[in-house]
Amino acid sequence: MNFKSMANLEQEKMMARGNPQKMAECVAKRAELASVIDGHFNEEFPFVKSFNADHLESLKTLAEENSDDESAQIRYKLQKERYAVSGASKTAHIDKRLTKTNLTQKLQDGNVSPVDLKAAEKLARQNSTPENLVLYSTIKKQLENGGEEQ
Repeated sequence: MNFKSMANLEQEKMMARGNPQKMAECVAKRAELASVIDGHFNEEFPFVKSFNADHLESLKTLAEENSDDESAQIRYKLQKERYAVSGASKTAHIDKRLTKTNLTQKLQDGNVSPVDLKAAEKLARQNSTPENLVLYSTIKKQLENGGEEQ
């Protein structure tokens, strides 16, 4: 079970836009998440959509004390990943700015890689300003031209 993927469904949905196969995968993952929630969370241990460090700590303690309880392990792992995603979203605006700066610098240096293309695509999907779309297109063209020369 990939808890990181389950916790990052919104991100995956955003990256899947325009690709029917990826959109179908997101729907399947959402159904898997719903199944996990139904199977391992209940009134005593609810699935918390908002995040509270105390709740996460109590799940961790319960998971450590009941190492043979699969549901306790799953509840903790899923909520931990969701908490991490929530924390990362608080600094997303800074991350976007740093990504744009780094990609622009790499492009000027002529030192872009397929990983940079993926980062530019993500940036363009998250914030589709003309500048970000041009950055993505330019990196893509540079990679295509570099690939032809080799």
